[in-house]
Order: sequence, then structure tokens, then C-alpha cells
Amino acid sequence: MRKRLAIFAVLVMSGTGTLAATTSSEATPAGVDVAVTGRVVAGVTGAQPYQELAFSFTLKNKSATASIDTAFTFTVENGTIPDGGFICPLVTTGFDINPDSPSCETGMLGPRKTTQAAILVQTPSTPGVTMTVRACGTDLNGSTDPNHDNDCATLSVPIS
Repeated sequence: MRKRLAIFAVLVMSGTGTLAATTSSEATPAGVDVAVTGRVVAGVTGAQPYQELAFSFTLKNKSATASIDTAFTFTVENGTIPDGGFICPLVTTGFDINPDSPSCETGMLGPRKTTQAAILVQTPSTPGVTMTVRACGTDLNGSTDPNHDNDCATLSVPIS
């Protein structure tokens, strides 16, 4: 009888350890694919010096199960961001917040959901260059992204 109890106790403890290990490893997602797409507002394909253009970006959480804490980071070449040039709505309310320039932290985004942010950029004074705006999405929770090829979107507009 004691032998059976000892075997039963060992089985229960080893099962509990397996359960605990499984639970803790599932709590942190191994990988959450963040995908960013973008467009120049109103279909603009070219601009003149000193004009202001709007760029809109969408970040998608491609995970089927994990929520992520989203952020956009913007970079601009051959253009300047005017004061108030970020449009950074919170995921939960849509309320536009002041970003931590050049980052826009939009908040928790559920599985397979999207959020958006936009940026206004003034074209350079010199014609003959191309203005480039890039937005990259990240998960501030620090999960690893298995596909970095779609983390950023880059849009370009020639200035003439």
C-alpha cells in the first residue's frame, strides 16, 4: 500500500510540475507578427515645395490569441514634421493623444485587430528630391516578431 501511495505522490508532483511549466510558457507569446501598411492621403503622387502632406498607416496584430501594446515609430527624409503633425488615436477610445515624438503609443490591441496613426509632413523647399516617410510598428510588451519583413511601411513622394 505504501508503495502505491509513493508512486501516486510522484505522479501527482510530476504532473503538477508539467502543468505549471505549460502554463507559464503559454503566458508569454513566443511570437506576435506585427504588420504595417500605409498610404498617402488623397492618393497624392507628387507635390510642390512647402506643401503639407498627410500619410496614414495601419498596424495589424496578426496573432490569433495574444493582445499587444502597440506603438508606431516614424522617420522622415527630405521633409519636416510641423508642430502637432502626429495624429495618434488611442485604440480604446479613438481619442487623439500627444505622442512621444517620433513614437506614437496607441495602446493595447486585441488579436487580429488593427489600429491607425497618421503624420503630417511639410515638403522641402528644394524641388527635385523625393520625400520619404516610414512608419514601423512594435509590440511594447517585447514579444518576438517572427516576420520582420512587414514591420514597416515606407511611402515616397517626388517633389517637383
